[in-house]
Amino acid sequence: TFVLPDQTWMGVILGSQSMLDSDIIQVVANGTNSSYFDMHGEGEKPPVIDYSEDLSGSYKLAGGQVIFTLSRDLDTLDFEDYVLSLERQIKCSWAINRWTNNPKT
Repeated sequence: TFVLPDQTWMGVILGSQSMLDSDIIQVVANGTNSSYFDMHGEGEKPPVIDYSEDLSGSYKLAGGQVIFTLSRDLDTLDFEDYVLSLERQIKCSWAINRWTNNPKT
Protein backbone atom coordinates (compact mmCIF):
# COMPACT_ATOMS: atom_id res chain seq x y z
CA THR A 1 0.00 0.00 0.00
CA PHE A 2 1.25 3.46 -0.94
CA VAL A 3 -0.38 6.65 0.31
CA LEU A 4 0.57 9.79 -1.61
CA PRO A 5 -0.65 13.35 -1.51
CA ASP A 6 -2.70 14.04 -4.63
CA GLN A 7 -0.76 15.55 -7.56
CA THR A 8 2.49 13.68 -6.83
CA TRP A 9 4.33 10.65 -8.19
CA MET A 10 6.62 8.03 -6.70
CA GLY A 11 8.86 5.30 -8.07
CA VAL A 12 10.13 2.29 -6.10
CA ILE A 13 13.04 0.17 -7.31
CA LEU A 14 12.86 -3.45 -6.12
CA GLY A 15 16.02 -5.38 -5.33
CA SER A 16 18.47 -2.65 -6.23
CA GLN A 17 19.63 0.82 -5.37
CA SER A 18 20.23 1.68 -9.02
CA MET A 19 17.84 2.18 -11.94
CA LEU A 20 20.23 0.27 -14.20
CA ASP A 21 18.41 -2.90 -15.38
CA SER A 22 16.02 -2.71 -12.43
CA ASP A 23 12.42 -3.62 -11.57
CA ILE A 24 10.38 -0.47 -10.86
CA ILE A 25 6.87 0.26 -9.60
CA GLN A 26 5.61 3.74 -10.41
CA VAL A 27 2.50 5.33 -8.90
CA VAL A 28 1.02 8.60 -10.13
CA ALA A 29 -1.44 10.35 -7.83
CA ASN A 30 -3.80 12.33 -10.06
CA GLY A 31 -7.16 12.25 -8.29
CA THR A 32 -9.70 9.96 -9.93
CA ASN A 33 -7.31 9.61 -12.91
CA SER A 34 -4.48 8.13 -10.84
CA SER A 35 -2.43 5.25 -12.24
CA TYR A 36 0.26 2.70 -11.46
CA PHE A 37 2.79 1.01 -13.70
CA ASP A 38 5.03 -2.06 -13.79
CA MET A 39 8.28 -0.70 -15.27
CA HIS A 40 11.93 -1.55 -15.68
CA GLY A 41 15.13 0.40 -16.09
CA GLU A 42 17.09 0.05 -19.31
CA GLY A 43 20.61 1.33 -19.00
CA GLU A 44 21.06 5.09 -18.72
CA LYS A 45 17.59 5.91 -20.09
CA PRO A 46 14.31 6.70 -18.32
CA PRO A 47 12.35 3.60 -17.20
CA VAL A 48 9.99 1.95 -19.69
CA ILE A 49 6.73 0.10 -19.16
CA ASP A 50 7.08 -3.64 -18.64
CA TYR A 51 4.46 -4.91 -21.06
CA SER A 52 4.06 -8.23 -19.26
CA GLU A 53 2.15 -6.11 -16.66
CA ASP A 54 2.46 -8.36 -13.62
CA LEU A 55 1.14 -5.71 -11.25
CA SER A 56 -2.51 -5.50 -10.21
CA GLY A 57 -4.27 -3.22 -7.81
CA SER A 58 -6.62 -0.38 -7.15
CA TYR A 59 -6.60 3.15 -5.81
CA LYS A 60 -8.99 5.55 -4.11
CA LEU A 61 -8.98 9.26 -3.39
CA ALA A 62 -9.51 10.13 0.28
CA GLY A 63 -8.99 13.51 1.92
CA GLY A 64 -6.53 14.89 -0.63
CA GLN A 65 -4.51 11.67 -0.71
CA VAL A 66 -4.49 8.76 -3.13
CA ILE A 67 -4.27 5.32 -1.53
CA PHE A 68 -2.82 2.66 -3.84
CA THR A 69 -3.19 -1.02 -2.97
CA LEU A 70 -0.97 -3.08 -5.29
CA SER A 71 0.06 -6.72 -5.53
CA ARG A 72 2.03 -9.12 -7.69
CA ASP A 73 3.41 -12.64 -7.45
CA LEU A 74 6.70 -13.09 -5.61
CA ASP A 75 8.10 -14.68 -8.76
CA THR A 76 6.34 -13.45 -11.88
CA LEU A 77 8.48 -15.59 -14.23
CA ASP A 78 9.25 -12.33 -16.07
CA PHE A 79 13.01 -11.95 -16.52
CA GLU A 80 12.66 -8.16 -16.06
CA ASP A 81 11.04 -8.52 -12.62
CA TYR A 82 12.92 -8.94 -9.37
CA VAL A 83 12.12 -12.22 -7.59
CA LEU A 84 10.80 -11.33 -4.14
CA SER A 85 11.33 -13.62 -1.17
CA LEU A 86 9.71 -13.81 2.24
CA GLU A 87 12.93 -15.35 3.58
CA ARG A 88 15.33 -12.43 3.04
CA GLN A 89 15.45 -8.66 3.16
CA ILE A 90 15.43 -6.89 -0.16
CA LYS A 91 17.21 -3.77 -1.22
CA CYS A 92 15.01 -1.06 -2.56
CA SER A 93 15.16 2.62 -3.25
CA TRP A 94 12.57 5.20 -4.07
CA ALA A 95 12.03 8.66 -5.48
CA ILE A 96 9.10 10.97 -4.93
CA ASN A 97 8.14 14.32 -6.39
CA ARG A 98 5.57 16.17 -4.31
CA TRP A 99 5.40 19.17 -6.65
CA THR A 100 4.03 17.48 -9.75
CA ASN A 101 2.27 14.34 -10.89
CA ASN A 102 4.30 14.30 -14.11
CA PRO A 103 6.97 11.57 -13.75
CA LYS A 104 8.98 13.10 -16.60
CA THR A 105 9.91 16.07 -14.41
